[in-house]
Amino acid sequence: MTKEIIGSRQLLNEVVGRFRIKGTNLTQWCKKNGIKEPNARIYLQGDRNGPKAKEWRRRIVEAARQPMKTN
Repeated sequence: MTKEIIGSRQLLNEVVGRFRIKGTNLTQWCKKNGIKEPNARIYLQGDRNGPKAKEWRRRIVEAARQPMKTN
Protein backbone atom coordinates (compact mmCIF):
# COMPACT_ATOMS: atom_id res chain seq x y z
CA MET A 1 0.00 0.00 0.00
CA THR A 2 1.34 3.42 -0.91
CA LYS A 3 1.41 6.33 1.45
CA GLU A 4 -1.43 8.81 0.90
CA ILE A 5 -0.37 12.11 -0.64
CA ILE A 6 -1.82 15.03 1.29
CA GLY A 7 -2.97 17.93 -0.85
CA SER A 8 -1.73 21.44 -0.12
CA ARG A 9 -0.78 24.69 -1.80
CA GLN A 10 2.85 23.61 -1.43
CA LEU A 11 2.14 20.37 -3.31
CA LEU A 12 0.48 22.32 -6.13
CA ASN A 13 3.49 24.62 -6.38
CA GLU A 14 5.88 21.64 -6.41
CA VAL A 15 3.94 19.92 -9.22
CA VAL A 16 3.73 23.08 -11.33
CA GLY A 17 7.46 23.68 -10.87
CA ARG A 18 8.44 20.12 -11.72
CA PHE A 19 6.40 20.19 -14.93
CA ARG A 20 8.05 23.49 -15.89
CA ILE A 21 11.51 22.04 -15.31
CA LYS A 22 10.57 19.26 -17.72
CA GLY A 23 9.61 21.81 -20.37
CA THR A 24 5.87 21.26 -20.10
CA ASN A 25 3.12 22.40 -17.76
CA LEU A 26 0.15 21.18 -15.77
CA THR A 27 -2.29 22.33 -18.46
CA GLN A 28 -0.65 20.18 -21.13
CA TRP A 29 -0.50 17.17 -18.84
CA CYS A 30 -4.18 17.55 -17.98
CA LYS A 31 -5.19 17.76 -21.65
CA LYS A 32 -3.21 14.61 -22.48
CA ASN A 33 -4.73 12.72 -19.57
CA GLY A 34 -8.37 13.75 -19.79
CA ILE A 35 -8.77 15.89 -16.69
CA LYS A 36 -9.81 19.53 -16.45
CA GLU A 37 -7.01 21.67 -15.05
CA PRO A 38 -9.21 23.42 -12.44
CA ASN A 39 -10.11 20.01 -11.04
CA ALA A 40 -6.45 18.98 -10.95
CA ARG A 41 -5.61 22.11 -8.99
CA ILE A 42 -8.45 21.47 -6.54
CA TYR A 43 -7.23 17.90 -5.99
CA LEU A 44 -3.60 18.95 -5.56
CA GLN A 45 -4.54 21.65 -3.05
CA GLY A 46 -6.50 19.11 -1.02
CA ASP A 47 -9.84 20.89 -1.40
CA ARG A 48 -11.35 17.52 -2.33
CA ASN A 49 -10.33 14.26 -0.68
CA GLY A 50 -12.64 11.57 -1.99
CA PRO A 51 -11.34 8.43 -3.69
CA LYS A 52 -11.40 10.07 -7.14
CA ALA A 53 -9.49 13.12 -5.91
CA LYS A 54 -6.89 10.97 -4.14
CA GLU A 55 -6.33 8.83 -7.24
CA TRP A 56 -5.92 11.84 -9.52
CA ARG A 57 -3.59 13.50 -6.98
CA ARG A 58 -1.43 10.37 -6.93
CA ARG A 59 -1.31 10.15 -10.73
CA ILE A 60 -0.45 13.83 -11.20
CA VAL A 61 2.26 13.83 -8.53
CA GLU A 62 3.75 10.61 -9.90
CA ALA A 63 3.93 12.12 -13.39
CA ALA A 64 5.48 15.34 -12.12
CA ARG A 65 8.11 13.52 -10.06
CA GLN A 66 9.24 11.17 -12.86
CA PRO A 67 12.77 11.92 -14.02
CA MET A 68 13.17 13.90 -17.21
CA LYS A 69 13.65 11.85 -20.36
CA THR A 70 16.98 12.46 -22.04
CA ASN A 71 17.88 11.63 -25.62
